Formats: sequence, structure tokens, C-alpha cells
Amino acid sequence: MTLRAFLLVTVAVGWWRLPAAFGHGTGPGRRNIAIQSAIVAAIAVCMAWVSGPILDGLAVDTETFRIATGLTITALGMARVLGWGSRPEPVDVDAGVAGSLWPVAYPVLLGPSTVLAAVSVGSDHGVFLVLIAVASAALFAVVFSFLNGGGRWSGSLVRLGGVVLILLAVALVFDGLRDV
Repeated sequence: MTLRAFLLVTVAVGWWRLPAAFGHGTGPGRRNIAIQSAIVAAIAVCMAWVSGPILDGLAVDTETFRIATGLTITALGMARVLGWGSRPEPVDVDAGVAGSLWPVAYPVLLGPSTVLAAVSVGSDHGVFLVLIAVASAALFAVVFSFLNGGGRWSGSLVRLGGVVLILLAVALVFDGLRDV
């Protein structure tokens, strides 16, 4: 279950969409990818850190939130499989990190799947697992930006990531149903 939780958080972060957003991954674009990955990792870890108070404030138990997370991530995985938003619009790398935070860091990296996965896994397995998973995703984003110049593989990887998300999310739903 810990490996599934690790994979869920790692795949929920849309790290494979970054090179397509930054075009050919020039020097400033790669630097922006690294900085945005670090920002998203920090936010996801903070969400995992406050997952207990978030769930307590919503008066939702962990099992119910696990089911809701699984259902939502299943829908988001279906959107990725169908190719909806699989290739983000190119970003002007001269705009710097601040200029590309909105079209890339927020909807691409820090979307609902990332937040829900971080809160769910953080409440079940703790902050350390989320930290390791988002650090791995950030590392994958930087390495993938070097290997995938121009984003030529991004569409296929988004669809593959969607299939993996669906599998992990359905398992999360069944884990929640079993534990309720």
C-alpha cells in the first residue's frame, strides 16, 4: 500500500507536461522548470502536513476522503487518457518564473489530483512519504525536460499517466470502501 501511495502522489503531479509547455527546454526554461517543481513540492508537502486539520475541519474521516480522492482522480485520469489538456500552451521563457507560474505551475503541476493525493496520502502515511514522492516527481520533471526536448513524448506520457492514475485511484476507492 505504501508503494501505491508513493506512485499515486508521483503520478498525480503532472511533471511530464512541463517540457511541452516550455518548448524546447532552453537554459532559462529548464531553470524555471526546476524552480516551479520545487514550489509545487513545497506546497504539496504543506498540504500533507496540514491534512489532519483539514480533514478534522471538514468533519470527514480518512476513509471517506480516500474514496472521494479515488473517484476524483479517476475522473481526472480519464481526462488525461482522452487527451483533454494533454499539451499545454507554450510559455514565454523570458517571462521568468513569476510569468509562468499561472499557466504551468498551477493548472499543470498543482492541480486537484496533486492536492487530493497529497492530503489523502499525508493523512494515511504521513508527510515523509509525500515529501519523497513530490521530490521524485520534481526530479523526474527536470530529467524529463532534458530528455524530451520540445515535448514530443508528452501526449503519450500524459495518456499513460492517466491510465496509471485510474488504476491507482480505483485501488484507493476499494481501500476506502474496505476500511469503512
